[in-house]
Amino acid sequence: MPDAARQKIPNAATDFVFAAIGTPYTIKFLWAPLVDALDVPMLSAWLGRRRGWLLFSQVLLMAAIALLALCDPAAAPAQLQTVPGDGAGAGGPGGGGPAA
Repeated sequence: MPDAARQKIPNAATDFVFAAIGTPYTIKFLWAPLVDALDVPMLSAWLGRRRGWLLFSQVLLMAAIALLALCDPAAAPAQLQTVPGDGAGAGGPGGGGPAA
């Protein structure tokens, strides 16, 4: 990672999040053959294998976004926290991020 980009990352927890986001693409060679070989029940018969997987993944994404919309981060910050820590987040008080 270039030095200019490294200076923008506040701490190791944020660096971990960026690494975790890229992990599914790193191991794509492991899960892609399964997606190509397996059918999604009911959807693949109706739409075909690839379109069935596309619709299935889109429905999962919509459900995840809807669940995030229903969460109140002020009432339960642990529900939205992706990296174990103090619950303040990377840039908040006590989170180890830059002050401003």
